Order: sequence, then C-alpha cells, then structure tokens
Amino acid sequence: MFCMTGQSEFNKSTFTYFHRLVPPDEFDAYALVGSALDFNHYHKIALVFGNDIGSQAFVKPAMTALQNLGATVTINQAIALGQSSYRTEVTAMLATHPDAIFTEALGSTDATYLSEVKQLNGSSLPFMGTSATIDPVWFAAVTGALGVADVVQNFQAVDLGVTFSGPGYDEFKTNLNASAAQFPDAPKYSQRGATLHLYDGIIQAALAMDATKSTDPTVYNPKIKDIGNGVSGSVVVNTYAAGVAALASGKSVQWVGAGGATSYNQYNNSQQGYILVKYDASGNEVTIGKLTTAQTAAVISAGGG
Repeated sequence: MFCMTGQSEFNKSTFTYFHRLVPPDEFDAYALVGSALDFNHYHKIALVFGNDIGSQAFVKPAMTALQNLGATVTINQAIALGQSSYRTEVTAMLATHPDAIFTEALGSTDATYLSEVKQLNGSSLPFMGTSATIDPVWFAAVTGALGVADVVQNFQAVDLGVTFSGPGYDEFKTNLNASAAQFPDAPKYSQRGATLHLYDGIIQAALAMDATKSTDPTVYNPKIKDIGNGVSGSVVVNTYAAGVAALASGKSVQWVGAGGATSYNQYNNSQQGYILVKYDASGNEVTIGKLTTAQTAAVISAGGG
C-alpha cells in the first residue's frame, strides 16, 4: 500500500505493508500556518473546512499552532459538503473580519462557499488551501465560480516540497504525457506532488520485485524500504530501466524518482519539506516560496507536533 492519507493514526503505523510518502496532515496544517504568518503576515484566520474526516484532520493542529504563535482563529466552521448555499455560514464568518481563510473541501463546496464570500463581501478575501486543493478538478470548480483572475490573485496553498525537475521527474513527465491517449487530463497532474509520490511508490515496488525475483508480497515487500532509502553501496537510479539494468549487474539500487529522495522511518513514513504555491491562469502550480527547516520546526513545535 502506497497511501496519500495524512491521518495521524498512521504516523506510527504497525502495518507491515503500509508505506506513506507524504507528511501527516498535521504537518500540512503547520506548513499552512507558517506560510500565513511568515510570508503573508496574516494574523486573523477563519478556518473553513469540510466536515469529512480527512479535511477535519487539519483543524486541531492548525488551531493550536495559530494560537500558540499569537494569531487569532476568528471562527472555526465545519461545513457540510455539497450544499446549494452557505450564506448563513458565510455571513457568520464575515462578521469576524478575518485577514484570510484557511480551507479544504470538495471543489464544488469551496466554489459555492467562496463565491458567496465574494457576493456578500463585495470582493473575495485571501484564501489559502492545503495540498489537496492543488488539483485540476478543484481549480476548475473554483475558477468557474470566482473567475480565473480572482483565484490567481487571491489563492495560495502549501504543497509537498518537490522541485519538479531532475531526471526522475523528466521520466515521470514523459510517461504521464504518454498516457494522455487513455486519460486526456493526465498532463494536468505533472506538477502535483501527490501524483509524483504515488508514481515513485509504484516504481519502488516494481524494483523490489526485480531485486527479489518474486511477485509474492511476502518476499518483495521488505525490499521496498531498501530500494527507497538505499543500503550501503547502493547505486542511485532515476529511471526504472536504469534500476533494472543495475540489478541485473548485481548491484543494489536506491530510487530517487519524480518526487525526490525517500527517507522511510521505522513506521514506513517518509517526509519532506513544503513549498508555498499559487495557480497561474492555466491552472499550473507556481512555486512562490519555501518553508525552511527552521520555520517548519518552529511551527511544528508550537503546534505540539
């Protein structure tokens, strides 16, 4: 299992077959807080998250970190998904006069909520999303409601700390674009961190099968961690073909792929840093800043992580 779930119960997973190549949601929340305070100097934040379990996982750590760092949570709204209107909720939120909105909800839900913010306020407020809002479906829904220019101007998000460059990424992008005949929207995912990491998981599993000459999970699963982290004497490979060739010559390999290097801990969790991003008019992700290790550590500490 290569999972994109960020729920905290997997932080210390005892599942032998579980692998997570993304940080837990609470770290996503900490990154969002750090970006709001350090880059944008927002200090009054409205939390507007879907009432689903995945979205709500962000709320508590974000609230704790904001409060401990001297910011104010003006309101905390868990909104029901898929409603035709949120005028009551929007009116209550606007009455608290936030500097910005933190959000994660289905694209259609955020589209409705944010369009009513624009209608009732006379203009949009700055709004910031988790990495889940970096998605073509979300972009299409929200720009359809607000207009592209509005989203480009007022929206920011945090995403996984990937560079979208290097030989591993180039190979991924080539393969992704080649799949457009079966899935026309495939190229739109070329700069979404989650997609990169799932691709890397697939390659790690494939190379583990090659290394053990077995497709039996009980045989190849323990090798995945070695492929991801590398062992003494490993050769770094960035493409599947290079990995197969190195294994055939008797070498151990370390996969550094589309999402960069992997660093599995004892719970098969691998974590990286964060970037601050926005959309351009075509829906592409544009990096506008990074959270340093020190900045991330300070917010994690404030949040109790």
